[in-house]
Order: sequence, then structure tokens, then C-alpha cells
Amino acid sequence: MPSKRSINLECSVAKAVQILGDYWTLMIIRDLMLFGGVRRFEPLREALDISRNILTERLNQLVENKIVRKVPITEGARRMEYQLTRKGWELMPIILSMANWGIKWKENDRSPSYAFVDKKDKKPVLTPGVTGADGRVLRPIDMEIVPLTDDAKVYLSAYKSAD
Repeated sequence: MPSKRSINLECSVAKAVQILGDYWTLMIIRDLMLFGGVRRFEPLREALDISRNILTERLNQLVENKIVRKVPITEGARRMEYQLTRKGWELMPIILSMANWGIKWKENDRSPSYAFVDKKDKKPVLTPGVTGADGRVLRPIDMEIVPLTDDAKVYLSAYKSAD
């Protein structure tokens, strides 16, 4: 039986899960976000209590997928730090949604150890909703999935980035 990674799925969810669908990968991204998008290897390893080889493997995958970049600490330095790219920062709504979902539907009795709050007023940051191109909040009944024929590829133009 072929592995899930060897199956060529034409599904954007499957492709995202292939890159992000690992516990450690999401925790690394979350940790980078909590520290302003920048972190050195050893503090990241200690904070996550992750083995060096797993952290190295996941960071290499994130760098390869351009979610994180590896940058010298200072010019000419051999030591590196890891920084979220724009592509990495665009995962913020997903991480925030997952955090808020976990708080709302908490699966254990422990209280969360952190919260996302607005710096200005210290109020919780709300989970982004699903909106249409015109800004309307959409409900499941307001959406449909359409096959992308050559004529319908115009729908994808909303996702094109300036990177």
C-alpha cells in the first residue's frame, strides 16, 4: 500500500497537511510566533523539550518549504537563528484558530498556559471567521466547492502572493 506522502492528491488541504500535519512542525511554528518569529536552535529545543534530531529534521523541512529561513545571528557568525517568513506568518490565523478551538473545546482539565491578546487593550484576539471576497461573514450554507476547470482558475487569483 503506498504511503500517504507518495499519493499525488490534487487537494490543497492534503498538500497543506503533507507539509504541516505533524505535531512537532506545528509546535515549532507556534513557538516561533510566540517569540516574535525568531528563535535560536537551543532555546527552541529546550522550550519544546524536543530531541535535537527531530528538531533539526523539522526545521530543515520548514526551511525547504520556505516557511522558516535560517539566518546568521550576526554578520559572519557561524551560529544561526530561525525566522518565520511571510509564508510562515500567514499561518497565524490557523494557529490562532487551533488555539481558540482548543480553549473552547478543551479536551483536558488543565487551563491554557498562554493566550493571544491585543497589545493595545490586552483583550483576547478572536478567531478569524470565514469571509467572502466582499468581506461578508460566510456560514457553511453560503459556500460551495467547485471544480477548477481552465475557465474557473480565476478563483485562485485571490490567493496569489506578492512573494
